[in-house]
Amino acid sequence: MDKYLKETKMLDYSNANIQQLIRERRWKNINEFERLKSIYDFVRDEILFGYNIDDNVPASKVLADGYGQCNTKGTLFMAILRACNIPCRVHGFTIDKKLQKGAMTGVVYKNAPQNVFHSWVEVYFEDRWYELEAFILDKKYLQKLQEKNSDCKGAFCGYGVAVKDFKNPIIDFDRNNTYIQSEGINQDFGVYDSPDDLLKAHHQEMSAIKAFLYKHFGRHLMNRNVKKLEIAKFLFIKLIKESRCVFMDKITTIKQSAKSILTGNIESAKNLINKEYPFKKLKPEGRSYTDKEKYEQFVRDGFIDRYTGEKLVNPGLLKVLSYYMPDAFPYQSHWKMEECHSAYWELVPTIDHIIPIAIGGEDNPSNYATTSMLHNSVKSNWTLEQLNWKLYPAGDINEYDGLTDLFVRLIENDLELFDDPYIKRWYKLSVGMK
Repeated sequence: MDKYLKETKMLDYSNANIQQLIRERRWKNINEFERLKSIYDFVRDEILFGYNIDDNVPASKVLADGYGQCNTKGTLFMAILRACNIPCRVHGFTIDKKLQKGAMTGVVYKNAPQNVFHSWVEVYFEDRWYELEAFILDKKYLQKLQEKNSDCKGAFCGYGVAVKDFKNPIIDFDRNNTYIQSEGINQDFGVYDSPDDLLKAHHQEMSAIKAFLYKHFGRHLMNRNVKKLEIAKFLFIKLIKESRCVFMDKITTIKQSAKSILTGNIESAKNLINKEYPFKKLKPEGRSYTDKEKYEQFVRDGFIDRYTGEKLVNPGLLKVLSYYMPDAFPYQSHWKMEECHSAYWELVPTIDHIIPIAIGGEDNPSNYATTSMLHNSVKSNWTLEQLNWKLYPAGDINEYDGLTDLFVRLIENDLELFDDPYIKRWYKLSVGMK
C-alpha cells in the first residue's frame, strides 16, 4: 500500500495550508471511518463545484481556489487522504460532453470536445476498494439543480450530473460507492497510482487555441453558469454599471468597422480595429507574494482601499469577532456568502495588480494596490480606465492602522485566541510590523 500513500508533485500534502487544514479539522485524531467520511464531506461541500485553470494544478492550488471539478477536486481529496494515512488511487475516463450542457452553453459548448476528460477516486478501506465520485458536486449546488428540475422523476443528464435517479442519487459515503457522473462515461482508461501518472498517459484532447480560450474565457463563463453565490450576481451587475460608459465608447469603432465591411472595404475595417480597438494577447496569470509581503503592502497603503478611498481592517480582527460571536458574525473558510458575514468581502484587504498580469502588468510592489476582496473580484483582469475607476492616494498608517493596535490588545487580553491559526498568523505579522 505504500505507493498509494506517496506524495507527488500534484498530491503536495506537505503544503503548509493543507497541513494546517488537517490540524484544524483534527482528522488524525478520529477513527479511520469518521476520518474518511469527514474528508469526503469537506471536499464535496466546502470545495465548491467550479472549473480551475487546468487539470494538472496541485492540491494546494485547488484548496486555495476553493472550488474544483472532478479531476481537480479529486486531486485535493487524494492529497488529504494520503496525508491522513488513507490509501487511494485515481481511475480515469472520458464522459460525453452532453453531461456538461447547462454548465457549458453557447459557443463554449459548441466548441467543447465531444469526450471530456474525467476521473474519480478509489479509496482502500476495510480491505476493499470504494469508488467515490459524488464529491464532485457540493450538496447545495445539487439541491438547487434538483429544485430547478423538480419535475424530473428518473434519469438526468446535464449541469455536471449524469445519474439514473436524479431525485435520490447516491452521494453520501457510508461504506458504499458514490456516483454523480458515472452514467455519462464513454471510455475507461483504468486505474493509476496518482493523478500525475494518469495525466502523463491521458489528458483532455484539445487544440492549443481551444485550450487557451478555455483557460482565459470558457472556464469563466462556465463558472458563471454554475456559480450560486449571491456575490456573483452582485459583482457582475456592479461591473456592468461601472464600466458601461467605457464600453459604449467602443460602439462607434465597431459600428464604423461593420459599415466598412458592408461596403466591401474589409481592409479599412481591419485598420480601424487595429488602431482603435486592438486585440491584446493575454499572458498566463502569476502571483508571488507571501502573507508578510501582503501585510507590508497594507501598511504602506495605510489600510486604505486604493480603488475607493475607504478604510479596511486587519483581517485578524474580523476573525476575533467571529471567534466570540460565531452566530452574529459568522466566518466560513471559503467565504460562502450564505455562511459568512459580508464584512469579510467588504473590509478584508488583499493585494491587486493595478495593471493586470494577464495584460502585461508586473508582479512586483510597484504594481500593487491594497483593495478589498470585493473590489478585487470586480476588477478581475480589467484596467482602471476600462472600469472608469481611479487610484486613490495611500493612507497614513500613523493616522489609521486598520484597527491593528486594537486587534493586538484583544489577543494579549485573551491568549486562548492563539488556538485559532488564522488569528495567530495575523497577530505575528501585526506585532512584527509594529
